[in-house]
Amino acid sequence: MKNTYDTYTAKIQNIEELRKSTAFATGQYLKYYGCVPPLFVWFGRRGCGQLNAPQFTDDAVKDKFVEECRLLCIAEEASVAIFATEAWKSNLGCADEAFDASRDENRQEVVMVRIELPGNVSEIHFHSLKRNSGAKPRLGQCQILPGHLMSGRFSQFLPQNPPTEIDRLIAGAHMQNHPRVKRVNFLFQTN
Repeated sequence: MKNTYDTYTAKIQNIEELRKSTAFATGQYLKYYGCVPPLFVWFGRRGCGQLNAPQFTDDAVKDKFVEECRLLCIAEEASVAIFATEAWKSNLGCADEAFDASRDENRQEVVMVRIELPGNVSEIHFHSLKRNSGAKPRLGQCQILPGHLMSGRFSQFLPQNPPTEIDRLIAGAHMQNHPRVKRVNFLFQTN
């Protein structure tokens, strides 16, 4: 008999359910905190949880955070990986990893959500941010793109090939008792 977690994991494998759930969760962050800090969420055979990012002061800090996310996916046998953050989006040079969207005069402030599933299935959601003076921002329209259109640091969190037991043990030892890892029961709306 499947436990509740296995049943829930099977349910969220549906990309439509993930779309609804991530939009709901992202909206809740905006409602309560006024922002969406860089956040990584995983669902796997060993549980689910989130890793809150440190302040991204430089590229080395970003690289370390991404490495921790990938280690969690291995250690937890993740089948779903979700990364969310506020970002700048530009239609210029979007395929060029070196392009800095913040330098484009026509850039748009967005909440970017990347969803990854097994088999290299991924999507990127760009939710425009609506800001009214004196009010907390809220989500605007959403543009969904195939995940393969975005390469670089914040892509390919799930391992390409199933990790070995040794890989899982090493990754688990590295991430054990990590101060920014939080175990959660159900982060998303399940209606």
